[in-house]
Amino acid sequence: MRQQTRLVDLVSQLRWAIPVAIALIGAGYAVLELVYFQGDAWSDLEVIRSTLFLGLVGPALAWITLTWAHKVALAEAQAQEKLARRNRELAVLSEVGKAASQSLDLDQILRTTLEKLVGLMSLEVADLWLVEGDQLTLKVHYGDTVVLRGDNSHVALTECVCGNCAQRGEAILIKQLGQQPALAHIPCRAAGFESMLSVPMQAKGRVVGVIHVASRRPNAFSTRDTYILQTVGYRVATAVENARLFEQTRRQARQLETASLVSRQVTAILDLDELLAQVVRQIRETLGFAHVNLFLVDALAGEIVLRASSGPAAASLQARGLRLKIQGPGITVQVAQTGQPYLCNDVSQEPHYLYEALLSDTRAELSIPLRISDIVVGVLDVHSDQPDAFQPDDIVALQILADQVAIALENAHLFREMRHQYETLRALHDVSLDITARLEPSQVLDVILAHAARLLNAQGSTLVVVVPETGEIEIIAIYNFPAEYLGARMAPGQGSAGHVIATGQPLIVNDYPRWAGRAAIFDQSPYDAIISVPLRWRDQVFGALNVMDRHDRRPFVQDDATLLSLFADLASIAIKNAELYDQVLQLSHHLEHKVEERTVELAGARAELAQKADQLQRLLASTIRVQEEERARIAQDLHDGSNQLVTGTLYQIQAAQQSLAAERTEQAVQSLEAAKHLLRDITAENRRLIVGLRPSILDTQGLVAALKWHTGQYQQRTGIACSTQVTGPSIRLAPDVETAIYRIVQESLNNVAAHAHASAVQVRLQFQPESLRLQVEDDGVGFDPAQALSATSTQLGLIGMRERAETIGGRLAIESLPGRGARISLELPLPPPAESQSAPDVQGYLELSPN
Repeated sequence: MRQQTRLVDLVSQLRWAIPVAIALIGAGYAVLELVYFQGDAWSDLEVIRSTLFLGLVGPALAWITLTWAHKVALAEAQAQEKLARRNRELAVLSEVGKAASQSLDLDQILRTTLEKLVGLMSLEVADLWLVEGDQLTLKVHYGDTVVLRGDNSHVALTECVCGNCAQRGEAILIKQLGQQPALAHIPCRAAGFESMLSVPMQAKGRVVGVIHVASRRPNAFSTRDTYILQTVGYRVATAVENARLFEQTRRQARQLETASLVSRQVTAILDLDELLAQVVRQIRETLGFAHVNLFLVDALAGEIVLRASSGPAAASLQARGLRLKIQGPGITVQVAQTGQPYLCNDVSQEPHYLYEALLSDTRAELSIPLRISDIVVGVLDVHSDQPDAFQPDDIVALQILADQVAIALENAHLFREMRHQYETLRALHDVSLDITARLEPSQVLDVILAHAARLLNAQGSTLVVVVPETGEIEIIAIYNFPAEYLGARMAPGQGSAGHVIATGQPLIVNDYPRWAGRAAIFDQSPYDAIISVPLRWRDQVFGALNVMDRHDRRPFVQDDATLLSLFADLASIAIKNAELYDQVLQLSHHLEHKVEERTVELAGARAELAQKADQLQRLLASTIRVQEEERARIAQDLHDGSNQLVTGTLYQIQAAQQSLAAERTEQAVQSLEAAKHLLRDITAENRRLIVGLRPSILDTQGLVAALKWHTGQYQQRTGIACSTQVTGPSIRLAPDVETAIYRIVQESLNNVAAHAHASAVQVRLQFQPESLRLQVEDDGVGFDPAQALSATSTQLGLIGMRERAETIGGRLAIESLPGRGARISLELPLPPPAESQSAPDVQGYLELSPN
């Protein structure tokens, strides 16, 4: 081929050189032969004709011959070149077909195809794009990378020349890009390319990709190039479809293998945590996903909870305890809400996608619901670090896996529930035996709290009861809980226990610090999760049993509430049995104590009766003595006073009679006048005696006026300063009450005058709405009240005052210390205004205390 090309070039050069040489030689020969050798003139016709013939005809014939030879050589060279090109094309097609038939590796097929095309067409730039969804994705590239646009790997089907080629399914040949104003903005134009060719790769009437080539030379590509690229495109498209079909078949095989492995595992494993861990690990390793998570629905909390994870961030996610609100954002949350699978092949464009820093490499996500009947119990969440990683058949395969996992979850749940019920019944049986073996209340409470915490595998517990007197809630027992809370009280309805007691229903709070009904006294509690159940006795809630833990260690669920409620019923019976036992013990002790008290009281009563009898005997004797003394005083007063005046009066009357008999009228008048004066003195003396026995002012003007009169008389008689102070609106009392009060004051003042050596004494009378208070206080030498009122005391005046106070329902108190004066106080309850003014029949009592 190279020799043929050199021959064509040589003939092309000689077809001008040889005619010129022939022309020069022929013309030279004619001139030399005719002019120089034959001597013809230059203008001779023969010379001119010979010169023209030899200089033109010969060269023309030579040029024609050489041109024909050049065309023949050129045609043969072109034929050889066309044949060689056809051979190269066939070789390229053969290599492409061989690569497509011998390999199902799509990347290898595309690289081989591009390599052969570049070698065949001496391309500057070449790309192979595949259709993925609504865009083209660059798979293989050769040449200037400036041609690539945007993100260097994707082109929308409506953009650029290659995108339009894929959308229309037709080849696009542009020989001079500069003459296409509508394409001035495309990257190829900006990179300086002048011609380009885009050919669709089609299989079964569907465009699967585009072959795109470009050159900086105008008119670099022909229709033949279009034909070659179309032929290659058809073969590559078929290879792409075969590779994809193979990949799909292999994916399905892996999916079936995974389903088979999962099926074997779910039938062999009953432990839920182990089962879920095995499922996510098997799915990730077999199907090649970047990360696999499995969430279970916590209906009580309204959340989905991560229970198993496989991938680089699995340990961190599980350690954090990932929980997502079902009403919140996220693809998994959307699946939990709707119960339908959700496929996202580009999370950057997905509004429901929830970014997670530990899964920042996620580019595509597929979530499948785990359903039991029509109830979503969990979500299988699969992540890929490649965009467009999931196909529709992945949904079908993973849904089959999810259904198997859901069945396994149900089986594991049933097994766990049966085992839990067995363990619960056994635990309750053991607890009931332990509790019923104890009767001491404190021991019973301690055992109940310890068993309650262990039953739920929790850390702490408390027991609260309602205080009947106030309705408050009191913590009466604690287990593994700060001691300062023991005995703490809360208002009704406060805290979880208050809520349970008020409603009679169990309560679970797994975030107590943020719970609206929390009690402020528990702000420093070491626990933030609590479950409370009511304690009932005869259909009445009398308290609550609380079990606590940390939410990150032991969140509580509804099954815990059911179990703890059963336990609380046993605990209530044990508590009431212990209370009854304690009440029996207390009643026994109380009866024994009452017997001892009654024995002591009877002995004291006998002694007191004996003392009272002795005092009464002495008081009676003293009263008789006083009466006799009073009679003697009255007799002496009558003898010394009234009798003498009566005798004088009789003498004066006799003198008047004698004077009248002697007719001494003036003397008779004088005697009668003297008798009249004596009668007045007798009247005054008798009034003095009567007042000494009972002042008439007490009956006419009442107690206040009588006391004021008496203290005035007392001060004149004794020389001791004596005053009366009355506070409050005074009222009249029953006569016997006023008389008793007057006599108590009278006796108190007599004692002051006789024994106190006082300089002043004050009588205070205070009227209150419901009582009357009397005080007689002096600044004398004082005395010992206990000694004065003892059985051996000779001071019967104090005993008499006490007896008078008791008879009117009053309370007499004596306060005194030697050297500090004395105070006699009388407290007398007053009847309501509407009641009778008669003295109340109330047993009074006497208080003794030091001043």
